[in-house]
Amino acid sequence: MNSFTYMKYRSKNPFQQLLIRRFFERCASLISKLEINSVLEVGCGEGFFLEQLHNRFPHLGLKGSDIDQLAIEYGMQRLPQFKFQIDDVYQLKEDSASFDLVIASEVLEHLEKPEKALKEINRVSRLHVLLTVPNEPIFQLCNLARMKYLKGLGNHPEHVQRWSKSAFKRLISRFFRITSFQTSFPWTIALAMKFDADP
Repeated sequence: MNSFTYMKYRSKNPFQQLLIRRFFERCASLISKLEINSVLEVGCGEGFFLEQLHNRFPHLGLKGSDIDQLAIEYGMQRLPQFKFQIDDVYQLKEDSASFDLVIASEVLEHLEKPEKALKEINRVSRLHVLLTVPNEPIFQLCNLARMKYLKGLGNHPEHVQRWSKSAFKRLISRFFRITSFQTSFPWTIALAMKFDADP
């Protein structure tokens, strides 16, 4: 595999690995407070986030979906205990309100139509969503500092959306009721509930 996701999670850079560990710990801390049984991760890539969830919460029923066939095939080979499927975040195959928690981690910034994706995420979630994106412009400046993506002035070549914390909060608030909003450098993490959910 040579995807950006694979290279990020398999990086030998100790500082990058530290940031990723802190990010997962922050997400896990939020999830640990929820009474949930089923989780769908949309845009799961090769399944690295699902693997971290399983390590911390082995009781959860986990499923991952992604439009990238190669990533899904690699995830199925590496993590055969999980359910994976090829799916489009704009038109998910899942039934409405079929998962206690739906995760989209570092997905929305890749999408031309993030609002359409959020509507689908809202539809298939029964109660909670966990959404993460790069915290801009900090993410861009970090890339410049490590001499990455210089042709794009530090902008990741696959990112078509760039949100500051306040801009991302405004976006999410159109679709969900935010219950926790925080950062894990250099990412923004939001835990939210459906407006019509019965906690």
